Amino acid sequence: MEKVFKIDKQTYQDLQIFGEHHQSVFACFDKTITVGGKEALQYIFYHPSYDLHVIQSRQQAILACLNSNLIFPFDRGMMEDLSKYWRSAFSDADRKNTLWSTIALWEQYSASFYYKKCYIQDTVQILRQLDDLLVTLDSHGNSNPILAFENIQLIVRQCLTVIVGNDFKTRKMKVSRRNIHIYDENIRVHLTDKMQKILEFIYDLDAYTAIAATAKKMKLTFPRVHVPGSLDTIEIEGLYHIFYEKSVNNDISFERQCNLWFLTGANMAGKSTLIKALSIAIYLTHIGLPVPARSMHTPVLDGLYTTINLPDNLEAGYSHFYHEAIRLRDIIDQLESNSNSFIVLDELFTGTNYQDACASTKKVVQYLTKLERPFIIISSHLTELVDGIKAYPNVQLYCMKTELAKNEIPKFTYQLGEGVANEKLGLWLLERSGLLDAVEELMIKNSRQ
Repeated sequence: MEKVFKIDKQTYQDLQIFGEHHQSVFACFDKTITVGGKEALQYIFYHPSYDLHVIQSRQQAILACLNSNLIFPFDRGMMEDLSKYWRSAFSDADRKNTLWSTIALWEQYSASFYYKKCYIQDTVQILRQLDDLLVTLDSHGNSNPILAFENIQLIVRQCLTVIVGNDFKTRKMKVSRRNIHIYDENIRVHLTDKMQKILEFIYDLDAYTAIAATAKKMKLTFPRVHVPGSLDTIEIEGLYHIFYEKSVNNDISFERQCNLWFLTGANMAGKSTLIKALSIAIYLTHIGLPVPARSMHTPVLDGLYTTINLPDNLEAGYSHFYHEAIRLRDIIDQLESNSNSFIVLDELFTGTNYQDACASTKKVVQYLTKLERPFIIISSHLTELVDGIKAYPNVQLYCMKTELAKNEIPKFTYQLGEGVANEKLGLWLLERSGLLDAVEELMIKNSRQ
């Protein structure tokens, strides 16, 4: 049984995995041609895995397409028509029509004969193309890793042998009113299970070639994933957010012995972008996809949970503060014993006053330090907490660096560094926004009336 990697709806929304926003991680990879290919890609995105074999099998499949420079060779319209034909039931009425077509000369001029003949010829064309494609993949040393649970090339050749004959590579096939029923029944009755497996393979191939195309265009890297316990560090070089190819890169070294990061930084310093980039890399790793980084090593994790853009819950009658507390409890409730999940908590308790926020955040840190296996990031503006939490041996202090020029104008480096960010830039940003000037202009207009 496949080991399940846990992720919840809030995390999907926080990281913009799907298309609820103007940008999504899914859209970055969705270059699929067919409807079935898009569904196959969605299946991958909805099924992250804690099983190292599943992760590596998906990586190998994508690499096979990437190394072969494979372009999905099948037409969308043809595949839609053939999928309907292959899945259509062969009834007693078809058998009666078969008998009639052998004795009725005019039947070969009917629309039903024409379309069925096209479907049969297109089926053989697709199978021959697929056989050649698999030979090409094999010639690149990939050993046909795609869909390793089946030797798909053997299935393709079995189907061609039944439909065309042993000499299926060279034999010319002529469909007539006398033999069309044989071809049709072979495809839709005797080979129906095999044709379904081939169809699923083609859709998976569409998804994998789409991922490979994105990986090549964006220069993504396949992470090295290790058995749990064999590696206690998440190491990433050149990490960036997948939405921003020209963004500043950061190197990450997240050690188990310091498994709770307290991340500070001024407004607009890049805290949220960094924690989203890191979380997306963790997610992509566990669905077997390449990541936006130069290199990455990570143990297999068993879950990913974020609280970044938590909405109000008016239906439940919760205050924002209480909703945040409930969200934290929900995350803890989902953790298995000895879980090594990746947990991100961004700007906790913004829905209350400063004193309550400080006291509550400090209490949360105190309790989370007792969890030794999960990797936890808490980002915050509450730098006053540092003196009270830095004594915990597994707490590491990090910040997003900001430099101040001679004219006191801040320069955002978007670089991660050790320590605490003490810059207070709220008032500067407020003035820069033009709000204060806008209020003054409004007051002048009011005074003139």
